[in-house]
Amino acid sequence: MANDTLTDFVDQFSTILRDSGVPPMPARTFAYVLGLGRRSYTAADLTEATGASPAAISGAVTYLIGVGMLERHGGADRRHHYRLPPGDLWASMIRRREAILVRRYEALAQAATDLGGRHDEPGAPLELGAMLFSFMAEDVRAMLARWEAYRDARLDGLNHPPAR
Repeated sequence: MANDTLTDFVDQFSTILRDSGVPPMPARTFAYVLGLGRRSYTAADLTEATGASPAAISGAVTYLIGVGMLERHGGADRRHHYRLPPGDLWASMIRRREAILVRRYEALAQAATDLGGRHDEPGAPLELGAMLFSFMAEDVRAMLARWEAYRDARLDGLNHPPAR
């Protein structure tokens, strides 16, 4: 990407990530990783690209590794190198979020209703919450299965191997 185009992309994509709950520095760092399109980055590469301090990059990379958006791998130069995880990053992120958010919310809402969280009226907030998150859990799994079939058919048509 040209420099101005890269800057615009980083600004726009990091805003979307921040609006989705990713802290600002990890959002910006991840947007640069995507925008620059390299196979691997050192902390120094990311510091230079973002203009952030080494400490800020360290925190951002730690966050991104923790949520599965980056992974650490060894380099020939004994420095840590960071890259996007192999396979379908986006589907993996949705699966991870679904497991953390939807299933945990569903379990908590259900536990609350089982403990007497139901109220006299039908459709009380906890009851509806348990029902919604149960519905979402089923729908996300079905959607991802449809996505994988769609993705693999499209990649096959382009003579690419499936992104697993």
